[in-house]
Amino acid sequence: MKESPLYPILVKEAKADERIETLRGGLEGRFGALSGEFIQALKAADEATLKGVISHAGTDTLEQIRERLGLSAGQG
Repeated sequence: MKESPLYPILVKEAKADERIETLRGGLEGRFGALSGEFIQALKAADEATLKGVISHAGTDTLEQIRERLGLSAGQG
């Protein structure tokens, strides 16, 4: 399987999914349940956006994180 040309792509996607789930868990621990819209924005975010969210997850308000993800004002 490691010889497959798809292997590096699958590994990269698995790591990205793991990072998103870890970030989601941390945010839910801090803010409570997140909306479906918020979770979809996390999953759709590019690498630079995710790094920004991760870097500020401990200090930003939920609204600031929503802005980093390009979401409008609102709940969770």
